[in-house]
Amino acid sequence: MTETPETAADAPVDVIVGGSGMVGRMLARAWRARGGGPAFQYRRGNGAHLPRPDLHWDPMLGPEPFVEWARLKGGCRTMVVLAGVTLKSGANFEANVPVAEACLEAAYRAGVSRVLYASTSAVYGPGSGRPFTEADPPNPANAYGVAKVAAEAVCARYREKGMMITALRIGNVAGADQLLINAGKATDAAPLKLDRFADGTGPRRCYIGAGMLARVLERLMEAEDLPDVLNVGTPVPVTMEGLLTSAGTIWRWVPAPASAVQDLVLDCSALAEIVPFRTEDSLPEVHVAEWRRFGDPQ
Repeated sequence: MTETPETAADAPVDVIVGGSGMVGRMLARAWRARGGGPAFQYRRGNGAHLPRPDLHWDPMLGPEPFVEWARLKGGCRTMVVLAGVTLKSGANFEANVPVAEACLEAAYRAGVSRVLYASTSAVYGPGSGRPFTEADPPNPANAYGVAKVAAEAVCARYREKGMMITALRIGNVAGADQLLINAGKATDAAPLKLDRFADGTGPRRCYIGAGMLARVLERLMEAEDLPDVLNVGTPVPVTMEGLLTSAGTIWRWVPAPASAVQDLVLDCSALAEIVPFRTEDSLPEVHVAEWRRFGDPQ
């Protein structure tokens, strides 16, 4: 992308880095529906799927293009880092560490005021019988969680340089999670199987839809002060059977194995002090509706 000083913005902009990933695409559709919103970075193609494909940049090739772009825009206020390897996109989870470092170095050199780094609830590890709070120490149970803990350590190093960085430990984004991805593939001949526990119910998890996540990010961009770590999800966890029923999925129960975790949820009360939630924001049918509206076409 080429810009001249005449096209520079009058006020600093916000940017989503990782706009071409699944969550990035969903957020792009949510902001397109709302109007306005941040700029979006992409690495491949022409960015036509994004509402504001302003920045064509590969963070791993160096910070200079971003620094120059931010200068021409009149500065960058907030960088939201979604870029990285997810459970769906691949198995080279260790790459999340250099990707985080590349993005933070670019933000540091460009004088970005705030970074919101997309971490994951997977850093907490297996369920503990109660909702995880931000004070709980990381105890990841898989390679993805281990890599994100290491990426959060990179965030800590850049905080020591004076940067304002909040690691967002995000639960499940409806439609980018394995349950709803698989729900779209279920048939009469191959119904989706769901673990049933001793109390007759299935797994409970923390969810958030793309539309609500866009509203959360907007509020966090505007907040005067944020903690170093913040759990992200709607306040009330949902049962997976509630999601599947709301989605009209063909599914059936199977006995939960001894290794299955029924409750793996987040305490999002700290987020709720910053972002006003409504009771209906936590309903499974609302999560499903946002998946249908903003998710990738089935």
